[in-house]
Amino acid sequence: MSNIWCDIIKDLLPLYYDEVCSSQSRKIVEEHLAGCISCQRDFKK
Repeated sequence: MSNIWCDIIKDLLPLYYDEVCSSQSRKIVEEHLAGCISCQRDFKK
């Protein structure tokens, strides 16, 4: 995954966690988390 995607996902993680992002953003975050261990670690913090 490119770093720009990780940066975007990391910006979206708080919204995703609080369940206030759009359904499209939720899908993008979930697809990215499925393949990015670095972002998975950030999400679990």
